[in-house]
Amino acid sequence: MSANGNLLVAKFGTECNVLRDQLTNRGYPDMDALNGYCQQLSRVREQREVAVVISGAVTVGRSILERGQRRPASPYS
Repeated sequence: MSANGNLLVAKFGTECNVLRDQLTNRGYPDMDALNGYCQQLSRVREQREVAVVISGAVTVGRSILERGQRRPASPYS
């Protein structure tokens, strides 16, 4: 938490940082986009505190693990 109220929270959703293969619908990290966000936020950090929240872990993880298996049941169900 920012002591002086100078905190910027940047949230990048799945559609911003995951590439989908059109044939398989598998998701892959968009490294060019992620690198671009890092470069921009490193400049912002000179002026403000920055917290980054990203999505896409489930989409990418499912693509990596998917081998004809169903999505694992939620531990919260």
